[in-house]
This record gives sequence, C-alpha cells and structure tokens, in this order.
Amino acid sequence: MAKKSSSQLIVLSLLAIVSLALYLGYNLPNRWQYALENRALSLIAIVITGAAIALATMIFQTVVNNRISRRVFWGLDSLYLLIQTTIIFLFGSSTLLSMNSIALFVLCTGLMMAFSLVLYHFLFKKENQNIFFLLLVGIIFGTFFCSLTTFMEVLIDPK
Repeated sequence: MAKKSSSQLIVLSLLAIVSLALYLGYNLPNRWQYALENRALSLIAIVITGAAIALATMIFQTVVNNRISRRVFWGLDSLYLLIQTTIIFLFGSSTLLSMNSIALFVLCTGLMMAFSLVLYHFLFKKENQNIFFLLLVGIIFGTFFCSLTTFMEVLIDPK
C-alpha cells in the first residue's frame, strides 16, 4: 500500500513539474524575458494560493473530524461574493475598479470577520451547541447569500 502511494506521488509530482515547465516555456513571444517574468510571478501566486487552500481545508477537516467536509460549508465565500456584488449594485462598477485594492481587502475581511463574530456569538451563547449546528447554519447562510448575490446580479444585468 505504501509503495503504491509513493509511486503515485512520484508520478503526480513529475506531471506537476512537466506542467509547470510547459506553462513557463510554451509559446513564448519575442520578448521572452518579460513574458517569463510575468508567468513566473503568476505561477508563484497560483502555488501559494493552492497551498493556502489545501492547508485551510486540512485544518477545517481536522476541526470537524470529517474528511468529506469543505470550507464552503461555512458560507464565507458566498458572503465575499455578496459584499463585492453589493458594492457594485449600490455604487456602480467604477467604484469597485477605482478603490484601492488594499482598502477593498480590508473592507471585505473586516465585514466577513464582523459577520463571523456576530454569528458565533449568537450560536455559542448556549453551551450545548456543537460544530454540526454551526455547519448547518453556515450552509443555510451560504445558500441565502448566493441567492441574494444572484438576485442583485439579475437586477444589474438581466441578460
């Protein structure tokens, strides 16, 4: 079993390295230094994001003690989309584009943390609440936020 797992890991690692090399070197234009630098930066961002998502998923599954559960069940990704859509809905798309990216990140993170703190405060007031109740509420809020986001998107552009 361990030998099969290690051989699968080696094959997948080799495929990943080949894919990275193809992404960096395939179809480079005449100004290859510029393109290679941009591709390398985007590749670093992709690898860091993938590692962060994998770590967050592993921590979440460890806390819940369930390997099937995912971070989507908390509903925070739907809340992020709702915040972005609400900014566009209320202030227009030019506001979102003209905002400083750091200020937008701080605003979204602050709103998501405030929502989480309020939610957890009300859910954990009683001592007998467990993690599965929190997951159920997260799924319900995530569905609600997705519905609101879709509703505002249809109001913005019905097509």
